[in-house]
Amino acid sequence: MHVFSARKSFLGGVVLGLGCILFLSGCRAINLERPLTETNEFQDANLDGVWTISDKDSKPKKGDPQVVFAIENVENKYYSVSGMLPGPVSFTISRIPDDKDAAALFACIRTEDEPGDGKKVSYSLVRYTSSPDEIGIWTITKELQDGEDFKKLCQDPARPNLVTADAEDVRAWCKNHAGEMELIFTLKRARFKTENARQTFLHISKFLPAHIRRVTAILAGPKDSEEKITDEQQKKMRAEFAAVRKWLSGSREMLSPELGVIFDQYISMQINGRKGRDVQHEIGIYTELIGKIMNLQLLE
Repeated sequence: MHVFSARKSFLGGVVLGLGCILFLSGCRAINLERPLTETNEFQDANLDGVWTISDKDSKPKKGDPQVVFAIENVENKYYSVSGMLPGPVSFTISRIPDDKDAAALFACIRTEDEPGDGKKVSYSLVRYTSSPDEIGIWTITKELQDGEDFKKLCQDPARPNLVTADAEDVRAWCKNHAGEMELIFTLKRARFKTENARQTFLHISKFLPAHIRRVTAILAGPKDSEEKITDEQQKKMRAEFAAVRKWLSGSREMLSPELGVIFDQYISMQINGRKGRDVQHEIGIYTELIGKIMNLQLLE
């Protein structure tokens, strides 16, 4: 789990989702070489639903843009999707007794990057607590990661910040230090204006991320972003716009006129003869605008 530079510029600095939020804010998580668990060891029914997220110290004003994303349990793994995400973030849950013999829940988060020359998968670990309408995200502080016992988990000198120890050693470390982690984010269950608004949010969120992921890979191809888009990139981009156009044809009844206009403008944007950097920037503007309209029109 990390911030991908192409994606960060591509979305104009928009927060990418549960995993990447930690890094955009400067918070820390444990970066793992492999997942702590492949499937949920603990089923948390409170996680399913749609959420907003904020810094523990922030007090958002009414009307401010909110980061909104859905979490769903699919085949014994959790997935987080959003209209603002380049791709789904998946995670599995482990329950580890902490140093006070209580039950500490840890999310092992899996993210994928497609830079144009293949897929890169990374893993990370955060602690969380949940109730029906609120989730707390607890991060691993710099002080903990500077400790000698943590450094022993990072056994590869070439990758000093990557945990390469086996799962049992990681679990033992978490057990000893769960109570020392810092609450940094609070997730609150999103309230939609209507059930139709909720369905519209999910409809967009389940389509747009995959499209954004593919477009990101196209624009992160062999040509530098300062160079003009190649003929091959143009061909692939037009195919992606055609896919959006087809999706729109079956989605008009769900979308507001304002959202429909923005999507129409997006797929009509000029790409011939333009620099990859400029196309990325313009797509980022459209993506952010779609997210703002969704928040304004769909959320209470």
